[in-house]
Amino acid sequence: MIIDTKYYLLDGYPSLESLGANKLESEKVRNENFEKRKANWTKFLNYLRDAGKIVE
Repeated sequence: MIIDTKYYLLDGYPSLESLGANKLESEKVRNENFEKRKANWTKFLNYLRDAGKIVE
């Protein structure tokens, strides 16, 4: 059994495909969500980097 243990923390949420057919609207929603969480994600990712838990 193969288990994929990769996490893509910087990819964004939600995926563009999950928001429907209108790609421009999907990108707008995704970018708005990114901006709302940006400061806390940056703090969290810096913590993981400092702990040596992120491989880029």
